[in-house]
Amino acid sequence: MKGKKRKLELLSFYDHTGIERHLADMAQKGWMIERMSNYFWTYRKIQPQKLIFTVSYFPKVSDFDPGPSEAQQTLFDFCAETGWALACTWFQMQVFYSAEENPTPIHTEPSLEVAAIHNACKKNYLRIYKVLCLIAALATILFLSSLISDTLRLLASPTALFLGMGCTLLFLYTLVELRVYNAWHRKAKKQGEYGMFLDTPSTAGFQKGMLLLLSLCLLYWLVSLAATGNSFLLVLFLAVLLCLAAVSASARTVKEFLKQRRVPSKINRGVTAAASFVVALLLWSGVLALGVQLFVHADLKDLPAYAEAPFTISDLRETAYDDYLTTVSPDKSLFLERLEVRQQHGLDDEPSADIPELQYELYRVKVPALYGFCEKQLKRLAILSTFWKGKLVEQDAAPWGAERTYRLYADSDTKSSTYLLCYPGLLVRVEFSWEPSGEQMGQIGRRLGAYG
Repeated sequence: MKGKKRKLELLSFYDHTGIERHLADMAQKGWMIERMSNYFWTYRKIQPQKLIFTVSYFPKVSDFDPGPSEAQQTLFDFCAETGWALACTWFQMQVFYSAEENPTPIHTEPSLEVAAIHNACKKNYLRIYKVLCLIAALATILFLSSLISDTLRLLASPTALFLGMGCTLLFLYTLVELRVYNAWHRKAKKQGEYGMFLDTPSTAGFQKGMLLLLSLCLLYWLVSLAATGNSFLLVLFLAVLLCLAAVSASARTVKEFLKQRRVPSKINRGVTAAASFVVALLLWSGVLALGVQLFVHADLKDLPAYAEAPFTISDLRETAYDDYLTTVSPDKSLFLERLEVRQQHGLDDEPSADIPELQYELYRVKVPALYGFCEKQLKRLAILSTFWKGKLVEQDAAPWGAERTYRLYADSDTKSSTYLLCYPGLLVRVEFSWEPSGEQMGQIGRRLGAYG
């Protein structure tokens, strides 16, 4: 819209010192704040001028209130009489400005101002950040444990790596925000007892760093999906963004409509939440129905999760047992391509030692410089599977047609049927329920050679 602009602002809700300074700079550039939200603020064009801004916190108000309360209106009237004009409100925050050189201060009691800021933050800011920090901390712990126990799987999965990094960055962001606020609040309370204001600290630089890292992670994820031909997740990502935008827009529309109709805040909050739920349910139902239709009418080979196993039990040995449960799970990134194959007893059958089973993982290393690292990780993860009690013993690689072959020993003397096979650009970990013969080793080598 002409004469207006939206700008991403990374200023904390409690950082009234930084907000006042930033809005004064924007006014000197010819932009007056008109609307504030969590990230994007709206400005309108004005004549460049020197203005003084002050931020006041009123804890007893809600964003769902149909209008200013009696106490809030009293504050507005007092500010107007002392030369302060209301620019906008944001939850419990009121932003005023004045063109006078030395306007009468709105706040004269530092201890009362600190208490008002803290009570306002407790209603939304602190509560939300504590919940997000706890959830992100649990997700980060799971991600780091997976990074240790499943390094190659994460390296081959752009989605898992992006989600893990996103949760880690969210945890660091909320943790720093909470620690910085709590440290300021403790000091500000002590300063307030002596009648002194303590400026709020700014975390804008830290937030920009977190946003940059998150943008790089997102860029890696999108580039990986595009480069590996996984258009399904890209479409799903766009569908999620559109749904979130639609739900947010519907919630804002309903809320503002009810506020104009002077509906009480409690009713407004409940109706807005119900409307958001209904819109989200309808949108996701439509996306799910569309996805099911596409899945039903799509060719199996065109699905993103489709892959063929390089070799199966029936390729290696004769067996009268046909009802295998075979799963083939592919994943690929810019660095690594992974394929996991499992052939196990059917779900309705009792396990039997007479029925052979097979499972293996293949890693195709796309960046030659990473081959040595991936081989070391595959060895480490194999030993980790024995709780660090096992060891890898190098075997004759000729029967497999490989460059190097290792066999896993569960302890110092007990052989297992797990092998690590190293081919040019290809790493394989294969586990049998039987002792493979030389002929079977050769058959696997030939099929892996054709696969690679």
